[in-house]
Amino acid sequence: MGDGISTSKSNVLRLGIVHGGPTPLPYMEGALGCDNECIENERLCFLGDPRFVLKDIFIRDIAEDNQVLDNLDVLVMPGGNDERDDLYGPGQYATLGDAGLKAIQNAIGDCGMVYVGICAGAFLAANKKGKAVVLAPSVSLHDEKNFGCASVRGWVALDVPPTRYRKILASCWKRSVYYDDGPALVVDVDNGDTEVLATYKGKVKFEDSEDRERVEESYWPLARELIGKAAITLTRYGKGKILLIGPHTECCGKPTRKGLTNLIAMIAYDEPS
Repeated sequence: MGDGISTSKSNVLRLGIVHGGPTPLPYMEGALGCDNECIENERLCFLGDPRFVLKDIFIRDIAEDNQVLDNLDVLVMPGGNDERDDLYGPGQYATLGDAGLKAIQNAIGDCGMVYVGICAGAFLAANKKGKAVVLAPSVSLHDEKNFGCASVRGWVALDVPPTRYRKILASCWKRSVYYDDGPALVVDVDNGDTEVLATYKGKVKFEDSEDRERVEESYWPLARELIGKAAITLTRYGKGKILLIGPHTECCGKPTRKGLTNLIAMIAYDEPS
């Protein structure tokens, strides 16, 4: 990967999916900030796609093994939690530490790797207060104290502005995509390294009435603020790129999953639309 990613479509993209290893009790959903269901859905997106060859990346190894990211073209950081909680234990940020984030940053900037952060992986990369190493400084979080903490799950529609990736996004993501406490991203417009690929079009449609009743009081103030905020952003950093995705596009049906793999392939190959 030292010379960056080849633009030849004959080359297979080496894609690493980050995981937390075997699930230890009491973390039933995942480990070290990585959600097992998200990881499995990400694998389903790429399995059988001849453009990708998959590699499992243990999150602790990123900080402890300076060669674990060698030869990767794409690194996918899954949903879960970037911070510590009772469900996931130590979050992604605490597990990686500054050393792990710096290793990812170097692989992006120096070697041309594409970082894909989905939900928690987007929270991890965005410009949060108090972080010494920030992967995407021009992308911040709207109301980071409350977004991601309201337990809001459901479906949300996206608006797709005119970019070179619009055809892929508009054709595959015309329908609503799954949302589960994802970030509302804010881009520094004075910094030309980041573009918005999609924004949240409307309020989240709850999966069922129980979900609505459970979070209604805390959700509705946030719902108004979600509309119009960036849902997907793309940042260019050195030789590589950083793709941040707020909703769970990997947890939807086949057309949406295909849209995700097509978008990542297009960004990694850096081919014109």
